[in-house]
Amino acid sequence: MGSIVLYRERDGRVYTIDEPLDSNLDLNTVRLELGLPEYVDLNQRTVRRAAATIWFSINSPKLLAGSKNQPKEALYPLLIGGAAIKMLCESANQEGNPFNRSIGDIDFVVSKKDGSKFIQVLLNMSSVAGRAYHYFVTEGDRMFNALRAGTRYRVRAVEGVADGEAVVKTTDVFVEKMELRHTVKLEDEDFRQAKPNIYTVGAEKLLLTKAQVITELDKKSLPELEAAGQAFRILNYPYYKDSKLVIGMEQKDMMDLCALIHDRVLDVKSGPRLDPQRVSELLKKDQKFLLTVRLNLQNILDRSDWLRSKGLSEHQITKLTEATKSILNALPNPDKKWDKPWWNTDVETPVIT
Repeated sequence: MGSIVLYRERDGRVYTIDEPLDSNLDLNTVRLELGLPEYVDLNQRTVRRAAATIWFSINSPKLLAGSKNQPKEALYPLLIGGAAIKMLCESANQEGNPFNRSIGDIDFVVSKKDGSKFIQVLLNMSSVAGRAYHYFVTEGDRMFNALRAGTRYRVRAVEGVADGEAVVKTTDVFVEKMELRHTVKLEDEDFRQAKPNIYTVGAEKLLLTKAQVITELDKKSLPELEAAGQAFRILNYPYYKDSKLVIGMEQKDMMDLCALIHDRVLDVKSGPRLDPQRVSELLKKDQKFLLTVRLNLQNILDRSDWLRSKGLSEHQITKLTEATKSILNALPNPDKKWDKPWWNTDVETPVIT
């Protein structure tokens, strides 16, 4: 038994953890008590950590009994991102399915009253659940959290050990809303529906978190974009300034969104359905967000050849096309055209590589 380094601060301080990364949790109990569908692949360690963290948070009042960090009530963190797609989409768990991708970081959304409590639960989880579920914060994380004054948090998680070195991932925790290119807000009802929505923000709001991705790029960068295999991201919007391209989702977000639409719009036999009318309702007061979502959805319809090149079968493409059209048909057309950014530019711009 030895120690491995997790992180080194600039001042020389070192965060370590003892091996082995043991687990005290019974994953069958986690699956059963959460009511997770059988298709959710807990053999994928990031998915396993997501499920275990949710289960631990719900049971934290008794699991942390006697601790100064014991919550008085169960906490219900909700997943967004790739881990949420794993919870909602059987296709994203199937071996060999093009919608099945490896996910790295896990992102959660919590209610305002649970924000700091959830962080303390994470930081104390490994003391009960085992070192396989170790969360920690660096000085940079503490500064990040302090500057956001309870509106967003960042912690680190140990994902495993590879070649003698720790694999450390970042966990972002949003509080009630995700201020991205556009803002997605959660309501109390979203947290009350945690179990029916398989501990995600729900299919409709998950769609919005994916389809909000948008940016601009100089047209002179088109050869570079094409050389990087990223031309599929160019959105068809002829009203923008002549010198710029409007760029949509990157591959992982586009494939995740396709999985969600493919699995949760048509012929849904169990679990939550993605309701196109609900998407329309969420967007009706935000013309700018509506435009971005419409452009990203239309881009799915325009990229059949690209999707085919990624391994989608003709049956998958047909079903995806029909489902995407049903969402677009439910959405109104924006009554205004913009020739400059209509999205929030005060966020980190993804690097196109």
